[in-house]
Amino acid sequence: MTFYRPYIYALKKACTASGLNIINILNNTSAAAYAYSYNTISGKSNNERYFLIFDLGRDNLEISLNNIKDSDIEVKSRYGNSGLGGIEFDKKLILY
Repeated sequence: MTFYRPYIYALKKACTASGLNIINILNNTSAAAYAYSYNTISGKSNNERYFLIFDLGRDNLEISLNNIKDSDIEVKSRYGNSGLGGIEFDKKLILY
């Protein structure tokens, strides 16, 4: 994952120092899942859906498998690889 523990700790410390109350910290793919749920499912039928979110960043790849049912979202699984990202894909394209 992109957000390693030291970064999360520093973020929490900065928020606390600023007087902000942290409820939860989400990674990019989880945040995208919540946004998708809010914008797509809100007010519609309660069909169960699964969807996969890919985040191909500059230096990492994150994937999140999500489930939406009855307007509730659940992150079923997450995976991140900090050694596989946009730079590596760019290098492969150049070599091709």
